Amino acid sequence: MITRMEDTEQFDEIPVAKNMRMIAGWRQWADAGSVSSALPEYLVEVTGARKIGEMDDDGYYIFQIPGAHHLLRPIIQLEDGYRRSLEEKRNEFYFAGDDENGLVIFIGDEPHLGVDTYARNFFSAVKKLGVSQIAGLAGVYGPVPYDRDRQISCIYSLPAMKELLAVSVDNWTAELPDIEKHFARFGDRLPPGLKEELAALEKRLK
Repeated sequence: MITRMEDTEQFDEIPVAKNMRMIAGWRQWADAGSVSSALPEYLVEVTGARKIGEMDDDGYYIFQIPGAHHLLRPIIQLEDGYRRSLEEKRNEFYFAGDDENGLVIFIGDEPHLGVDTYARNFFSAVKKLGVSQIAGLAGVYGPVPYDRDRQISCIYSLPAMKELLAVSVDNWTAELPDIEKHFARFGDRLPPGLKEELAALEKRLK
């Protein structure tokens, strides 16, 4: 059992923004299609987000289980007997934005142990960063025909958020020009799939 009560989050800087929000994902069980782990990494890349801190991983992870140690131990790459890389558990915070709008991107490894302590330390970091809203990502596999739309749902923490999360056709229509303007910033780096998704969204809203 983890009994450490001191802060385990370490920050090189605490960015300040009028509106600070967070997108959080984990390398975890509920990571179908890598939606939880890959999307934050993609956002870090396209926004040029910089790393601002991390959570210590001491005590959260099992090193081995008899018969399944190869699933849990750190992955090491060797070349001619020399260690080239070592893949360890990581829980990292990144930041992109300005003084007006800030986005914290969190990428972590789902803990095996001390889940309550991990959660307390995570939300302690959220408080330190002044984050007002968090969107956590997850995906599960299911038997869905290839030609059917995928189900997207959410769980919210406060009753008042239900109205905030409701889909408004008028609001989405009004947002389209801003989305197009934002996409234009990336030029040829923008994946074609995002342009196709935006066109399909505009068609559905009409």
